[in-house]
Amino acid sequence: MDLKTGIPDNYFLELLKNKVENKVGVIIDTKTKCKWLSQRILSEGFGSISESTLYRFFLIPEKHKPFIYTLNCLSKFIGFLDFTDFTIKNNDLILLRNKTSGASIEQNLIFHCIQTKSFEALESYFAEVESESYEIKFKIALALFDSLEKHNKHNLAFFKKFSKNKFYREFFLEKCFDPKFRLKNYTEAFTYYLNNIDKEKPKTYLQDFIFANSVLFRHFYIQGNRGKALNYGNVLYTNLKHTNESIANIYIFPCIRYFSYKLWYLHLKNANHKEIEDYVSLLLNICIQLKNEDVFSIHNQIIYHTVGESFIEAKVSSIYTEKLNTIFHKEISFIKGKKSIPLNESIEY
Repeated sequence: MDLKTGIPDNYFLELLKNKVENKVGVIIDTKTKCKWLSQRILSEGFGSISESTLYRFFLIPEKHKPFIYTLNCLSKFIGFLDFTDFTIKNNDLILLRNKTSGASIEQNLIFHCIQTKSFEALESYFAEVESESYEIKFKIALALFDSLEKHNKHNLAFFKKFSKNKFYREFFLEKCFDPKFRLKNYTEAFTYYLNNIDKEKPKTYLQDFIFANSVLFRHFYIQGNRGKALNYGNVLYTNLKHTNESIANIYIFPCIRYFSYKLWYLHLKNANHKEIEDYVSLLLNICIQLKNEDVFSIHNQIIYHTVGESFIEAKVSSIYTEKLNTIFHKEISFIKGKKSIPLNESIEY
């Protein structure tokens, strides 16, 4: 904050824009999106900001300095008390980033603990940051990933040691899940995760069980390891005794992974053409049922992307990919700026 003028530093203005866009899941770069964002902020009870004000803030910031009212509303929209609270807490984040990252990953506090196998220090550190904001914990999880990628000698021991750790499970494995499995011993990390699911909490147990097994199934299927993919597929689609209704009630990511990847499992089991087509039709109906009213939500994007990936990998007929695009045509138009686009171009795959 410039103490003479009271005008916020450009850094915090840009950071505020990024965090708003991260929350809504889209880049605000058109008048249509500004209008939609204005309506959403109002509907969620965070104040009235006009379409034109948002247009000036996001698209032509160099010509207009935002009013503090606008900044307060946007800060509240992303979970802060006001813009002052936003700047203070994100200034703390910068300090924490400097503390944990340093000039290079080798100087990183987390990297040092990984390199020297100082796991007790990491346990204490993770406990300390548990009360920090989502943003700070996410940054720490990314620093942890970089450290384990840079120095992977103790990965297996680390994954086993932290398999019950709340921060590690929620932020490192779940929030920062790497679909490319770039870390050494990453598959074992999920095996340890599975071995330490809390069976006393039925809903979260089911959610965690499906999450870990589905990401392992996906990994081995994409890698072409038919035997291991079948093993995890059998766990999910033969051994697991839960109804579609109970699975539909868990968090959307493991939920839609479960339903989408069953298409691949049917291929592995050499299901006939009619069985495949019948399931694809069912999966499209599941999309309609799970899709929510907010056509621009992250929830809907997760469904579209996950089902779309399963269609691409399974080489599903264009008849069905067009039906999927029809179900999500508003999301595609809003995000991609086009009314119609081939599935393999709309999915970042």
